[in-house]
Amino acid sequence: MKASLNHQTGAALIVSLLLLLVMTLLGVSAMQGSVLEEKMAGNFFEREKTFQIAEAQLRSAEAVVRAMDIDLNIPANGCTNGICAEPDLQARTPRYRDSSYSAWSEWSPSPLNAAYESRYLIEYLGKPAGIHSLRVSVAAQRKGQPGALVVLQSVVRRP
Repeated sequence: MKASLNHQTGAALIVSLLLLLVMTLLGVSAMQGSVLEEKMAGNFFEREKTFQIAEAQLRSAEAVVRAMDIDLNIPANGCTNGICAEPDLQARTPRYRDSSYSAWSEWSPSPLNAAYESRYLIEYLGKPAGIHSLRVSVAAQRKGQPGALVVLQSVVRRP
């Protein structure tokens, strides 16, 4: 019995350690996949929530447009409190695409969720065929955290 113990090279130990290493690597990669999926789900949830905040702000801004006296509230040129005269067609970047443009209304907390904020920009597009057209742009985001920025638009036509 002693003679056979002296000739063993530890092959079973090496094979079992290799199997343990393979199992560990499989477990670690599965964990990384789970963490990635969790982050993706969180980002999707965050974007959907921000979209809902933007949608609510868009409906609110559309109500402002429907209630406003266009002749009194639309400035002759430039912008005032998030309401702008006809867009400058010569500008390189349209107002609604420039998030740093000073004409946007101030960021204000969302009434639906105080962790989010939104703002709007209303642009007068003219009066083709006797009907006023106004473009309403809304941006929403989570306060103080980088993440989803959702911008929605609609065009409101009214006499």
